[in-house]
Amino acid sequence: MVGSVSEIFDKQIQPELLFFLSDLNWTFIIIYLIVLYGIKHTDHYEWYIDLFEKRKRLGKFKSWLAGIVIGVLFFIFRILGPNEFDSEYVSQFLRSLVLGITFSSLLVDWPIRLIEGRTGK
Repeated sequence: MVGSVSEIFDKQIQPELLFFLSDLNWTFIIIYLIVLYGIKHTDHYEWYIDLFEKRKRLGKFKSWLAGIVIGVLFFIFRILGPNEFDSEYVSQFLRSLVLGITFSSLLVDWPIRLIEGRTGK
């Protein structure tokens, strides 16, 4: 039998959300957002922008490729380190990547627009 909305939230949704947020790789997310900031708002990554200007079809995947490259580096350090490389770590990485990509515009572009005084695109 289905309970009230608050009961469903308290017993089913809230524990899942807490697990999801507590099990993210926050180091990866913060580094990923810093790199995205650098790609979008500094001149240090012009080579990366030029790479995608030459290959127009890949332009949509700029953020994904940056996340995957950083993820591969995280995987290498995980394999070389004392911790075990397992499917749980890959799952944690994928959740962190999706969250980082989903909120990258909000966390990278929006504060810059706010600082510069622009509200629209």
